[in-house]
Amino acid sequence: MDCCRKCFQGHANPLAAQTDETADIGNCDLCGIPNTNVWDAEVLLDQFSALLSHYETSDEGAAPSLAEALQGDWRLFAHRATPQATAFLRAVFADEPVPLPLDRPARLRRENAAATDHSNAWARFTEDLMHRSRYFPAAASNLEFFEQIVTSRARRVKPGVTFFRARVCETPDGLPPSQMSMPPAPLATAGRANPIGIPHLYLAREPETSIRECRAVQHHFVTVAEFKTTAPIRVLGLDDFSPLDPFEIENDAASRLDAARTIERLGRELQRPVRPTDNEVEYVPTQWLASLVQHLGLDGILYSSSLHPSGTNAVLFDDGLVAVDPNPKTYEITAMTLDRRLVS
Repeated sequence: MDCCRKCFQGHANPLAAQTDETADIGNCDLCGIPNTNVWDAEVLLDQFSALLSHYETSDEGAAPSLAEALQGDWRLFAHRATPQATAFLRAVFADEPVPLPLDRPARLRRENAAATDHSNAWARFTEDLMHRSRYFPAAASNLEFFEQIVTSRARRVKPGVTFFRARVCETPDGLPPSQMSMPPAPLATAGRANPIGIPHLYLAREPETSIRECRAVQHHFVTVAEFKTTAPIRVLGLDDFSPLDPFEIENDAASRLDAARTIERLGRELQRPVRPTDNEVEYVPTQWLASLVQHLGLDGILYSSSLHPSGTNAVLFDDGLVAVDPNPKTYEITAMTLDRRLVS
């Protein structure tokens, strides 16, 4: 069976190391692209032998097949049809025995049998916090796992790095710098990262992102203030998640995948915009996460913006870590674009 680079997702492409000089020109048997560079699937024998060494057969009736497990765990195949993926695996091992039966359920093997399965840690913890026990959740056994994630994703922000905050204002005169920082504690409403009465400072890396995040509409006046870090700070980085490449993992693949999935999930949770119709109990899990980050000695969190896809947001626990520019700028929103996504 011939395959091409487009058969696989970009972050985990086992053909990445193959040069065009080693390819033939032909039709790809896996994804169907005609007249392209193709390689015989057998050239990937060593890579897939190493990858499948992390798997074992499963007695669970609902467990996926090996091809389905590879796709679900790593988003490996660009073409998601299971029969084609199974045929590809059979072709890779054409002259060697396949390490696992292709028609049996499979799962990642946990190399430490005593280790806790954290594959659904955040979902279980969220359920406990929101609906069972707000302060002493039964899933607190996952605390060490979350602490490890936070410390492993800590990033340093140097002094002089610029952030922005935008606020809608009533007149073109705008708002003074004193009203651009975080609100006094008695006026702090609940947000994704802060409980009611405990203010945090929500910022953005780009002016455009800050304006999108404040939900300004056409003909609103918006004041944008510039903030600069005054000292080195440490933040939890959830803004640059890169999926794991399974072909580069040498050991403990299951635990590493647990952590990667949880990091991605945390980033998505913080990314969700606050809506007027939200029930504040929905913020409890991310508020807890922010409290954990603060407890571990970090100064804030970086995360991607859902309202400006190329933008980055930040939440800081102390506005004394940044200095506001004394001359904020005020704009009138004169044009808007509408992006639509069919939901039903």
